[in-house]
Amino acid sequence: MKIQVIRRNKKVMAILGACLIAAAIVIALFVIFSQGNDRIIGAFVFGIPWVAFSIAYIYYLTWKISFNDEEFSIRYFFITIKYKRDDVVVKNEKRMVRTRGFSTNEVEFRVIRRISDNKLISTIRYHDDNASAYDILMTIPKDRKFLMSTKRDKTTAKDFGLVEKDGRYFNEKDGSEWVPHPMYDYGSGPENGFYKLPLGSFKELITYMEEKREDWDQSLPAAVMILEKYPQELKKYLLKKIKDGIEHFYREFLIFAFKLDDLGSKTTDEKELEDWEYIGLHIGAFDNIAYEASLTWTSPENGGRKSGIPMKNKKYAPIVGINGQVAFEDGGAWSIICYNYEKTSDNTTSAYMRFLNNLIAPPILFKGTEFELYEGSKLVARGIIDNVTSDIDVLDIFTY
Repeated sequence: MKIQVIRRNKKVMAILGACLIAAAIVIALFVIFSQGNDRIIGAFVFGIPWVAFSIAYIYYLTWKISFNDEEFSIRYFFITIKYKRDDVVVKNEKRMVRTRGFSTNEVEFRVIRRISDNKLISTIRYHDDNASAYDILMTIPKDRKFLMSTKRDKTTAKDFGLVEKDGRYFNEKDGSEWVPHPMYDYGSGPENGFYKLPLGSFKELITYMEEKREDWDQSLPAAVMILEKYPQELKKYLLKKIKDGIEHFYREFLIFAFKLDDLGSKTTDEKELEDWEYIGLHIGAFDNIAYEASLTWTSPENGGRKSGIPMKNKKYAPIVGINGQVAFEDGGAWSIICYNYEKTSDNTTSAYMRFLNNLIAPPILFKGTEFELYEGSKLVARGIIDNVTSDIDVLDIFTY
């Protein structure tokens, strides 16, 4: 697409130019017709506004905005600052402006802001000559699948750069069709938005969501549509992620994007509820879960603990292993707090367990998982996970 250019209003340029010339003429007259200190004072007094008008004139002369589908740039004097097109948004804002004397009126402005922090980049009055060029900036950059308002600042199709034809919505630039749909809810109700046709398969959407993870106006609407259109595929995807292991920051994104702590309440099917609760526990509430386990302790004669089984010890933290392999990550072994609350025989106990660092612990313990406990290299117990729980009374055991 050809680069569009927006410049300052020509009337402002003309006024500044006239002021600049007038100030220069006054300075010249003082220099020619005044004498002594009057000449110096006059030149100084009128020289200050001349310098100010010169700076403003150069600023207005060189200032311009350029953009295409990928890039947005704005030039101040002779310095150009560039942004990704997706990083800026055009908004209509009303402001109180002083017009005559001390009276003020509400005037509508077109403003360009950076999406990430809402920083104001540029402002122009709505009725100025170049204001209509801002409409082009409101159209959609290519390779975007979703449009979403921020704090419901957009409501109409035009606000999103779309046109309506016979109840359908199009981007005139490329002819793509868009469908209105409620988007992500930050807490005060779903944001307004559109998704582009065709929406795509689950694989395409989940890949797009992961690629755009840092762009919330794309990744969060993608999550909304995935959850609505492909709930079963999403469930299988999350269950596999739990099994394979989830990087800490991606887990935080999944919790936020899919609102995992609330998914279980959206179904009445018992099996579905159990699956979503499992997902919620192992992703959404992973830092607030504990494990109920049955343990069989190695006898002292066979190399076990000589000091006996540590009962009701909140600080007992052996190393956990799976299939004879100690769980290592980033060069360190994972310790797990083991609270034996009941002795079921001479060498067996029922215990509650929790990782010493639960938030970033590896996803290796699930209901039915068989494991070992080590003190250093010494195998002290074998066990099986009976249940995964977020019971507050159990979690309180691990609060010191």
